This record gives sequence, structure tokens and C-alpha cells, in this order.
Amino acid sequence: MLSLLGGFTNAKGTDGQQPLLVSDYPGAFKSNTLVVVGDGFPHGPKGKYSLTIDGLCGAWIAVKLAEYFEAPGIVTDSDITSWQGKTVDLLDRTHNLIVVGCHWVNIVSYHYFFMRRDLVPVYPANYLNDDPLIFPEFLVKKDTGERFAYWNAIQDKYKSMDYAVMVALRDGNRNVLILWAYWEHGTIAMTRILENINDALKHGWRLNSEAVFVVWNDIQDDDKVQLNEITVQPLFPRSQPATYSYTKTIPTVTMTQTKTEIRTSTTTSTAISLSTVIRHNTTVTVKAASPAERRCIFSSLLPAATVQPLRSFRDSSVHATFAGSTFMEAFDVFYYSLSPKVVSFITPHLLLQGIVRSLLYPTIAALQFSSKVFDPLSFAPELAMVAFGVAASALIGLAYLTPLLVARMLYLGRTKPPLPRSFAQATSPLTSPIRTRLRLQSLGASKLRRGRSGRKRRCRE
Repeated sequence: MLSLLGGFTNAKGTDGQQPLLVSDYPGAFKSNTLVVVGDGFPHGPKGKYSLTIDGLCGAWIAVKLAEYFEAPGIVTDSDITSWQGKTVDLLDRTHNLIVVGCHWVNIVSYHYFFMRRDLVPVYPANYLNDDPLIFPEFLVKKDTGERFAYWNAIQDKYKSMDYAVMVALRDGNRNVLILWAYWEHGTIAMTRILENINDALKHGWRLNSEAVFVVWNDIQDDDKVQLNEITVQPLFPRSQPATYSYTKTIPTVTMTQTKTEIRTSTTTSTAISLSTVIRHNTTVTVKAASPAERRCIFSSLLPAATVQPLRSFRDSSVHATFAGSTFMEAFDVFYYSLSPKVVSFITPHLLLQGIVRSLLYPTIAALQFSSKVFDPLSFAPELAMVAFGVAASALIGLAYLTPLLVARMLYLGRTKPPLPRSFAQATSPLTSPIRTRLRLQSLGASKLRRGRSGRKRRCRE
């Protein structure tokens, strides 16, 4: 447990909440978190693309965070945003975000610094105007207008010096941490700070602020970011202490004893390989209990590019509504009671994998088409969610039931007797007794008429 003592102010946010501090990492990102890196292709208002180092730093942050808390997802900024001209809208409404990259290469960073400036304590600017598409020449403290981190101080010192800023903010009910830097070395420096957060006091990093100014200076002249080359200055120091719970969870261990004559052996579990310890002919086997599996059929069998858009829609739209979140809670209980068993069963069988994969594509197509219903009704999210559910259910039912109904009709068409040639033939079994009775009556009437006519002739004679 580590405490950082701050300065002499202790202000609250405009909504009455305690402001989020950089020192609240990683506790503020224990669960429901996305690490957002810039798209590697030209995108956004500026049309720039992200460097490989941004993606690597984002992946490393996610890996380190997953060692201690719930594993965060990793997405590109294009997955959770839409843009037109200089306007960038953030589609995701529920996740905590760790945003890696400046506003040119990561448009989630652009969204907060230029579309939601009411939330950030500092922002990039330039001498000419506030145009975000012009390269920034300094950073500005929003409350005082003070300028710092001047570009001209480092523009000739590439690979030897870099400026960066770490900004923490609350966006509604979620927490956001933005890592902004001029060059890649600043991004690496901030990643190393998060990696070594428990040693913040040891290195003199004061992180108890809504924004901290990070400076990297290549003292050892080796083009590498060393911990002793990073300095951190809190821009808005707070008096509230920052506590960390960045402690690894110890896995469950079970012990079994077996008498044996073997002197040495090796025991291999599904997750770990450990050497057995033999003393007095007793083998002690150590096995770490693995957490409950939540293997998804779709993620296991389909390409990530196919599944990720639907996952983003679920996280940004479905979970944001009461109807959607309630349905997903109930659905997950049912789905994950079956999905891991199915995946485990079909994994060794390539033929079964191909069959199941082909059966999943109609569901994917139905969900993708139904998600288009949501956007026109987004002004009423609950109504949009109901419309999406109805459309998805109808399309999925149509996709899977129609072939069965057609097959049944074809089968019945081959097995039932041929249709009669005429209506008279079809009704003959029913009408034959009636026709017989009518025929007998007609015969009796004709005989009666012949008898009467005979008697009349005899009377005349």
C-alpha cells in the first residue's frame, strides 16, 4: 500500500464529485475498462495514423493491468467513434477509458481536448488560433491560461528529450486517463510510470493531481527511457492521499500426496508445469486452480474483425440502456452455462468447427442488420433497444426456421397420396349411400305410376 501526500488544495469537481487524479490509477480502472490506441490507417479530422509504439504501449498497459484486475479490452479509436469534418462523437458510453496518443493520432483524445473541453484541466494550443488541425506549440492550463510544455524547447532534441502530459477526468459515471505526448518517447515514459506505479515515491513522481507534466531527458544518451530519466510535476496538486492496491492476486493452491518409488518426476497441469518435490517417497503435487472459464463460441470460431463491431455495439449501446443491460445479465447466465462446454467439445474436431462456424454466420448477419435499426431511434435509447430486439429475434427466427419449414413441406409433398381427379371422385365415398337411397326412391315412384295408369285403363274398358 502506497500513499502520496499532495499539496494544499482539495477541490471538488463541478458536479460535486471528488476529481479523478492520476494517482487513482489503477484502482479506478479495476473493471469495465478499454485501452484505446490510434488506428494504424489514416483516419479522423486530420487524416493521420498512429505509430506502432502507441499500439505496443497500449498493449503493455493492458497486460500489466490484467495481472492484477479484470483484463481490459484493447480497441482502436475508430471502433468507438464517428467523425465528420472537425466533429468527433464518442459512441461508447459505458467503459472506463485509457487513451494512448495525442489528438492527431487518437481521435478519442481529440474528442476530449476539443469537443469536451469542459472536462479537461489542460489542453494543447498554438499561437495562431485554436484550430486542432494545426500542430500544437504548447499546453495551456484551462483555469489560469498559463502556458507550458513549449514545442520549440524540444523540437531539435528528438530522441533525447520529450514532453508529455497525463490527464485524469470523470466523464459522467466513467473514468478516463489520457496519455498525450509530442513524440513516442513521452508515450513510453508515461507507460513506464504506470508500470511502476508502486515505486512512485521512490522515483519522486508526485501523481496526486488531475494532470501531471512528464519530462523525459536522455541523461545516459542511450536512446532508451530509463526510470531515473523521468520527472513528474503535478499541475494541480491535491491534499487527498492517493492509495494504490496494485497487488497481485495469489492463485489458489491445492495439495495432494501420493506414495511412490520414483525419485524424480515432473507434473504438468493445464496451465503451469511444476517439478514435483519427493521426500521420503512422498510426491507433493502443486496445482494452481484456474478461474471459471467464460469461453465464447463466437469469439472462438469467428475472426476478430467479424466479432469486434458487435462487441462494440453491445458495450456502447446495449449496456447503456436498462432493457439491454437487464437482458444481457440474464442472457449471460444462460449463454455461459453452455458456451464453454460446446467450445471444449468441438475444439479437437475441425469438421465440427466448420459446421458450427457456418451456422453462426446467419446470427452475425441478423445482429449486424438489426443494429442499423438502433441509430435512427437513438434519441430514445430504450425504444431503440426494443426495436433492435424485435428485429434481431425476427431475423434469427427467419434464418433458422425457414429452411426447416421448407424441408418439411417438401417431405410432406412426396409422401401424401395423390389428389383426386375430380370433386365427384373425391366425394364419392361420402355421397354413395345418399345416391343409392335416391335411386331406390325413384324406382319405387316409377312402379307406382305404372300401377295407377294400368288400373285407369281397366276401368275404362
